[in-house]
Amino acid sequence: MHQWRASLDHELLGFKALGRISISRVPQKDVVIYDAFSRRHLYPLLDMTRSAVFDLDFPRVNLWVLLGSLRYGRPSARSYLFSFLRKTQPKVVITTSDNSIDFYAIKTQFPHICVISIQNGRRNTFGPRPHSSFQSLLKMELNPPSADYYFTFGSTEQLQFEHLIHTKFVRHGNLKNNYLAHISSRRRNDRPVLSYISSFPNLSSGSPSSIDSDVPTHFFGDTAISYRSYFSPEGGIARFLMNYCKRHGIDFRVIGKRTSAQPEERTYFQEATGNRDIDVVPCDPEGASYLSLIDSDFVVSIDSTLAYEMFGRGKRTAFLTMRAAAIGIPDLHCPDFGFPEVREDSGPFWTNRNDEAEYIRVLDFVTTSHDDDWKYATRHVLEKVMNLDPDNAQLLKVLEGVEVSHGGGTEEVRRRAREVYGIS
Repeated sequence: MHQWRASLDHELLGFKALGRISISRVPQKDVVIYDAFSRRHLYPLLDMTRSAVFDLDFPRVNLWVLLGSLRYGRPSARSYLFSFLRKTQPKVVITTSDNSIDFYAIKTQFPHICVISIQNGRRNTFGPRPHSSFQSLLKMELNPPSADYYFTFGSTEQLQFEHLIHTKFVRHGNLKNNYLAHISSRRRNDRPVLSYISSFPNLSSGSPSSIDSDVPTHFFGDTAISYRSYFSPEGGIARFLMNYCKRHGIDFRVIGKRTSAQPEERTYFQEATGNRDIDVVPCDPEGASYLSLIDSDFVVSIDSTLAYEMFGRGKRTAFLTMRAAAIGIPDLHCPDFGFPEVREDSGPFWTNRNDEAEYIRVLDFVTTSHDDDWKYATRHVLEKVMNLDPDNAQLLKVLEGVEVSHGGGTEEVRRRAREVYGIS
């Protein structure tokens, strides 16, 4: 999975890319974007003419960077990174791959560089191999992991990492959600709409090829968690929600995690609910999911980051965070709502219990409570799990302070964000 690829090991590549050697000069740049995945998400904020990308997929290996990496030890992704930074001489290194171990080693070698990490997803205690969670890898570092800034969703991440990463935590919410904070609902419909956010896996990326596979997708410590055990709750929750909506006169739809190029997601929910006509909204263009959710009256999820984003906007959101209970591993709590700061097993709009009576209680509160009761129930939880910083004003201020932004202000940020996410 992409989110782990930079953390899998510190051995570079086996130099698998040696057949694609480049001998071109590496120009100096003011900004290095760590991970090509991050580039488009940072485009609304940065002057890209002054930026270089350090691609963690290593599509090409620069000979001069490779030779320069030898001064930092044996060939590895980390030594190659250090050599690249020595040649580019940036003022800022920035990433949305916030669970990359190598990223937090930069300050050790280059204390003068401003290092900025931006949270991209909820941080759990799983790993792709036994004992390989992000937290476990941080603890194994010889030098204290550090960054100048770590922009997080809320205070739960600070509680998770303040003893592991030396940094200034900035609770700003989610980068993409902040870009689109100015967009409001445009729906005109008498019937209320409830949207369930799918967490369907990317089966096109390789093995396994089925959601019912027993191939491990995560490890908690040394305990394997298969695709089947992790994702099987998706269909059951969708079926429950469809029937709940029928009883209460609410329109129901599934917000897909995958594009229309992966029809397996629609087929899965058709079969799981027994409804061939179920409305499954594909994630293309990328901004379509946001528009569909903004136009919804109610949002439900097991543990999707996107649901936390909607909650941060004030959307009435139900969290049926029962994945850990369904998996059945003792001491597994990271899928629970608001882990690790929210300690209650259930609350007005969430439950960690795998219990249909609990689902009904939560849904009844989310769909029928008075606005004052909703605000009272959520007011102390919002800042813990998902803040909202329209137009990423705090991050933009930091980038303007080191003179690497595009200089176009808020209007240019919004224009570029709409362009990136396909919103007209």
